[in-house]
Amino acid sequence: SLILRHLKQSAESELGHSVDRVTLSVPANFNDPAKNATYEAGKLAGLEIERLIAEPTAAALAYGIQEPEQEEQILVFDFGGGTLDISIVELFDGVMEAKSVEGDEHLGGKDFDTAIARLLEAKAIQEIPGLELTPSRQALLRRSAVEAKIELSSQKSTWIRHTAFSDAGDPLEIELTRRELQSVSAPLLQRARECLLRALRSDGIKPSAIDKILLVGGTTAMPSVRHLVSEVFGRDPRTDIDPTQAVCLGATIQSAIIHDAIPASRSIVLADVGRFGLGIRSSDLSVGILRPNLYTPLMAPNQVIPYSRRETFSLLHPEQTKVEIELFQDRTGEARTISEAEDTGIRGTIEGIPLSENGTPHALEVEFSYDLNGLVKIRARIPATDQSLTLLYDKSARRLSEEDREAAESRLNTLWAERSPSAGIDSLLERARTILSKVGPEYHSTLAERIARVEESRGDPDSPEFANRRDALADLLHDIEELYD
Repeated sequence: SLILRHLKQSAESELGHSVDRVTLSVPANFNDPAKNATYEAGKLAGLEIERLIAEPTAAALAYGIQEPEQEEQILVFDFGGGTLDISIVELFDGVMEAKSVEGDEHLGGKDFDTAIARLLEAKAIQEIPGLELTPSRQALLRRSAVEAKIELSSQKSTWIRHTAFSDAGDPLEIELTRRELQSVSAPLLQRARECLLRALRSDGIKPSAIDKILLVGGTTAMPSVRHLVSEVFGRDPRTDIDPTQAVCLGATIQSAIIHDAIPASRSIVLADVGRFGLGIRSSDLSVGILRPNLYTPLMAPNQVIPYSRRETFSLLHPEQTKVEIELFQDRTGEARTISEAEDTGIRGTIEGIPLSENGTPHALEVEFSYDLNGLVKIRARIPATDQSLTLLYDKSARRLSEEDREAAESRLNTLWAERSPSAGIDSLLERARTILSKVGPEYHSTLAERIARVEESRGDPDSPEFANRRDALADLLHDIEELYD
C-alpha cells in the first residue's frame, strides 16, 4: 500500500491532477488470494483498481496495439528476477485472447546469480589456496556475480578483482568468460526450455504457428536466454520495445482502452485466461458407499475469461439440514480430491434446510462466474426451498477484518506522514555504522566510504546526488547485513 500510494503521488505530481483509478499489472502466476490482496492494498492506498492485467498479456498488448488489424499468434517470454512466465496470445480482428499461460515460479535471474557465485567461489579457492569462504566473502562474490552477469551480456569475458581478499591480504583476480557462464547456467536454461515447450504443447501449438516472439524482463538480456528462444523457434524474437518497459506500456494501453482514449479503429478487446482451475468440495454416495472430500472442477486452468457455468448437484440425503460450499484451486488441472488442490479459504453454508417431502434429496444449483479481473462469484441455491448463498471472491471480498483494516490504515498513515526526501536516513546510517563495526576488511573501506558520502550530501536531501548516495548505501547494506545480524 505504501508503494502504491507513493506511485499515486508521483503520477499526480507528473500529471498535475489527481489519480484515483488505475490499471495494475500483476504476475501471471498470481492466484486469487494474491489478486485479492492487491485490491486490498490499492484500497488502503486510496486507489480504485479498475482492472488487473497479467504481465505477459500486458506486454503482448504493448506490441499488438501497433498492428491491431493483424491476425497472429504471439508468444510472450517473460523472464524476470524471480519467475518465468510464458503466455501464448492470439490477436484476431481487434481481439487479443490469451490462449495459455505456463511458468516456473521458482526460476529467475537470481538463480543465475547463485550459479555464477558458486563458480566464483570455486575459482577463488583455487586462486588462493587455504582461503576460508566467510559469509562476508560469499556475499561479496555474489555481488560480483550479479555484475559479471550483466557485463557478460555485452562482452565475452570480464575480470573480478578484489584487494586484500584473504586474511593474509592476498588480492583476488578471477576471469569469467561467457562460455563459463553458459556452462553453469545450462541446468537453468534447460528448465526454461522445458517450460517453453510445455507452453506450446498445452495449447497444441507448433513453433511454426507462432508469428511473433516477444521478450520481457531483465533476464532476457542474457545472450544465452535469447539464444535458447531463437533455437526453439529457428528465428529471433522481436526487440523493438524495451523488455523492461513493455509491461508498463501494456497496462497503460489497457487503461486507455477502458476509458475510450484510443480510437475504436486502433483499440483491442482483451480476453484473458485464468491461470488456475477452480472447483468445490463434493462427496459421492453410490451403492451405499460414501466417498467424501472429492474435488469437482468448475473451471479448468487456462480457461478463457470472462467465464460462467451452471451445474446442478444433489444433497446426500432427504433429511440433510445444511450444506457447505467451499472453493478450492487446482494448479495442474489434474486434481481429483481436495488434498490435491489448494483451499482458497472461501466458504459459506446454507442452514435450516427443511425435510424433503418426496423422499428425494434436494437439488442444489451452483452458478459460477469468473470476471475479466480473474475474480470469482459463486451462487448456490436450493430451488425447492429458494434458500441460497452468494460467495464473492473479488475486489469487494473482505480479506482483512475491520480491526485489521483500521490498524493497517493507521500504520500506513503514520508511515506516510513521517516520510520526507530524507526519511529514514538516520536509521539507515545507524544500521550502517552498526554493521561497520562487524564487517571484515573486504567490506570495511567500501562501507565507510558510502557512509561518509551520504553524510556529506544530506544537507540537500532533494538533490539527485543525495538520492544516489543513499540508494548505494542501502543496496550495500541489503547485500551484507544479514551476514552480521
